[in-house]
Parts: sequence; C-alpha cells; structure tokens
Amino acid sequence: MNIKELHSFKLSDAVAFHDKLNPKLFVGQYLRPEVSKQLKIIADDFLTELGIRDLAVKDITISGSNAAYSYTPYSDLDLHILVDMNKLSNDEIYKELFNAKKTIYNDSHDVKIHGVPVELYVQDTNEPVKSLGEYSILDDKWLRLPTKRRANLDQAATKLKYQKLEKLISRAIKSNSLSKISEVLKTIKRYRQAGLDKGGEFSPENLAYKALRSQGLITKLYGFRDRLHSEKLTIETMYQNVDEDYDPNGPPPGPETKPTMPRGTVRVDVSDVYDWYKLGQNISNLDRVDPKIFGKGPPSTIMSFGSEDEEHKYIAALEKLGLTTTDIDPVDPKHPNIRQKVDPTYNVSESLNDQEIHNYKKLDKILSRLCQLVVKGQQSDKDYGMVAAGILDPDNNLVCRLNIPDGTGKRIHAERAAIEAYESKYGSVPKGSIVITTLSPCSEHHDETAEERAGTDCTDYLNSKKIKKVYCGYMDPTQDKDNREFNLIETANKKLRHECKKFADTFLDEDSPMQFAAEKTPAINPYGGLKDNQYRGSIG
Repeated sequence: MNIKELHSFKLSDAVAFHDKLNPKLFVGQYLRPEVSKQLKIIADDFLTELGIRDLAVKDITISGSNAAYSYTPYSDLDLHILVDMNKLSNDEIYKELFNAKKTIYNDSHDVKIHGVPVELYVQDTNEPVKSLGEYSILDDKWLRLPTKRRANLDQAATKLKYQKLEKLISRAIKSNSLSKISEVLKTIKRYRQAGLDKGGEFSPENLAYKALRSQGLITKLYGFRDRLHSEKLTIETMYQNVDEDYDPNGPPPGPETKPTMPRGTVRVDVSDVYDWYKLGQNISNLDRVDPKIFGKGPPSTIMSFGSEDEEHKYIAALEKLGLTTTDIDPVDPKHPNIRQKVDPTYNVSESLNDQEIHNYKKLDKILSRLCQLVVKGQQSDKDYGMVAAGILDPDNNLVCRLNIPDGTGKRIHAERAAIEAYESKYGSVPKGSIVITTLSPCSEHHDETAEERAGTDCTDYLNSKKIKKVYCGYMDPTQDKDNREFNLIETANKKLRHECKKFADTFLDEDSPMQFAAEKTPAINPYGGLKDNQYRGSIG
C-alpha cells in the first residue's frame, strides 16, 4: 500500500452518531442471544489458550464504539476479560503474559461477529473503563448505559493531530529504520493515551488515532516494525556457486570487484551444513551451548546482525565457543580498536578514518555542557531555542552556540550558528572536525522545520562544509537522514540522552510537560562559563 494513495482525513472514519445501537449486535438495548453465546465461546477459547489454571475471571464485558451510539464501519468490538490483578502474585509478570497472549491471539485469529472484528483484552478490574458504554456478557446487562448524545467534536484540532501523526508515520516507513518506527509507535500510543485521559473517547488525539487505524496506517506501521525486527535477527548463509568449467587445481573463481558487505556482518567458520543448522537453532542462547557440538571450519556461514553493536555482542559469544570469526564489513567506527581478522575477499580495506569517532567520554562532557547551555538560554531574556551545538576542530578549538532568531522571523539552527561563529574566529572548518549537538541535524526540505529555518537544512549544510563526524544527544525521529554524508552517532549515556530528548520533546511533542522558569532572567548569560575556548584532550 502506498501512503500517497490513502484517503485524506475524514472525521467520519473515526466517529459517527446513530439513533440506534449497532443492529448487527443488539436488538433494542439488549445483546442478541447468538452474539452473547458466540462471545462466551470466543472468551473460553482464549482462556484455554492462555493456559492458566483456576484464573478467577470476574466478568466478561464488551465496550468501545460498538457498545455505544458512535460506531463506524471500521469499529471493532472490544471483548474484555476482567481479572483482579491485585490477587495475582507477581502481577507485573502476569500483565506481560496477558498482553503477549492477547497480541498472539488477535494476530493469529480473524474473529468476527456478523462482520464486526472482535479484539480481546485482559483487563484489570482496578483500572477505570474509558468507554461510553460497557455491557456484561455473563450477567446480560449494562454496567454503563450509553446515552444518545452528539459530542462537540473539535474537527480542526483532530485534523491537525491526524496530519501530524500521518507525517510521522510516512517518514518512519520511508526511513526503513527499526528504531525510528518503534519511536513513532511510542509517540502515537502516548498521544492517544493523553487524549483519553484528558478528553475521553471524543478527544482529538483518540479520533485522529481511529482515523489512522481505519485507513490501515497503524497496521502498516506495525507490519514494517515486525519485518525489520525479523530481518535484524536473520542469519544469512552464503553458498559458493561453482562454474562447471572450474579447474580444481587453478585459482578459485570470484567476482571481478570485491563485494561490500553491510555493517554488522561477520563470517563464522563451522565445518558443515549441519553445524550451520545447529548454530541457527541456538543463536539466541549461545551462552548455554556446549562448544563440543560444533566442528571447526572452513567452510563457513555468513551472519548479518544489522548493526555493529549487535555484531560485537554476538562475536564475544561465538568466540567463547571456539569458533573463528572474521569481519567482512567496513571498519566499525564505534570499535576501531577491536578490529578482527579481515578477509581480503571482501571490500573491507577502505579507509574510514575521516569518519571514525573516538573518546566518547570527552564528547559526553561537551554534550553535558551543551545541555547546561540550553537551560541557561531558557532562563535568559533572549529568545534562544532548545537545541545547542558545538564545533570542535583537531586542535581542540571548541565553539558552541544555541538556536537563535535571525531578525526576519526565521531561526538560525544551532549547528549553523556554531560553524558561522567558528569561521568568524578561526576561518574555514578544517578536515577532521566534529560537530556535537543535543539533537541530530534536521534534513527535511518541506516540513514545519523548513518553514521557520534560516537557510537550507542542517544535513545539507554540514555536507557542504565537508563535516564527516557528528555526535548527538538524541536522534530526531521526525527527520529523514538519507542525504547525510557524515557518520552520525547518538550518545550511549542514558541520562544525557534522556535530557536531550526532553529538550527536543518541547517542540517535537505537543504534550511534553517540560517547563522552565516562567519569567526570563536578564542577568543570566547562557554563554557564561562556556565561551569559545581551547578544549584540551584528544578527540578523534
């Protein structure tokens, strides 16, 4: 499905008002007998698959739009099994189990009642039900009787929420990035929950979510996430194609040019096909595998983990088993000193020194000072933004700046401000310099950021300055990074990342609760204590 082919926003996709309850499910105000019977069968089937003996079920209910007068052709029927979680030992573990089983059941069973999809959920009896109507299947009565009323819907706000979330989804899918898609799913979930808590079922956030779901965007996003996650865990086995005229006494055939392997790829020597199979069977549990079950190669298998971090985690476990591993991808910028044996068959000798980033500890110190700069900027009397950046050259000259207005109604982004200040003081930015920023550089040409930004996007700007290394506190999930020509690494320091994310959420997330001092304080100079200086210490 192409997102561009989807219908534009229609409020009727999310909510409609009727004078009668859904006639497919109700006769008047009572649930149809055959519907009630079938829902009990579905609930019993789910409980059987749940596999927990003597689970005390308090009630089985239905809720949501199909238990009210606001259903649409896209509305499902929420079938809830009520359990008192307080009476279960290790209730958090049970909650995880219930959620996992619910997801598996709903994904593997296409259950419908007279064409209405049924969605199962184990509900804690101590949690309030955020629904206009709730009907008990076991007692055949309303626990909360829905009323015939038309809500005052904020269509303009709903449309804005819809368009913003649709744009996030489009960018996430276009990025083909598992982390970006997962981040957007969390944002959508947070949006919807905030809307339900604040305005109930007819809040703009919940209606926007329903409109997206009715058009298949939510399902599409989950599908992309699951596919990318599966690819990340895939083991690829490489077989050699032998030409019929191959001379066994001559040089082995091979490609005219060396193939380049993706990052996170390693060759593991195991003796035969059966060993490859055993390795695949035990890949998620290598610490408990008996090393004696593997023969030593060659031949070998090629394993692609999708990222350098994942590769190095598994390399340690593989070598504990006595298996020989060989890197067949380019130099890992994160682990330049943990380079393994290289196979010359593959294109691994290309120099990436100009993109290698070292000394994360010192970079995190600079990032910490940039965070202080953001806070001081918000407490000053000037209109500083929520992003700070610095440029550090090979001679350790460091210049830091905040996002600032340019006087024409637009804003100079922090990366541009820092480089312009550096060039004013030291001249052209030399090769080997690194940009440190609290938020990864913007890269969109036609989004909201572009409208308020002075000059081109920061990614193109850094490309034009021949910057090859960027170290950030938080990776912006709303930006497409495909056009960058530099190595971009996000800090592994969780506290710093959380702090930088809070700054970014003040403009990326409308519901962010973060606030600074209510009144500006003219006496505070944000650059006090962090002036342009010589930053001593080697940074690659």
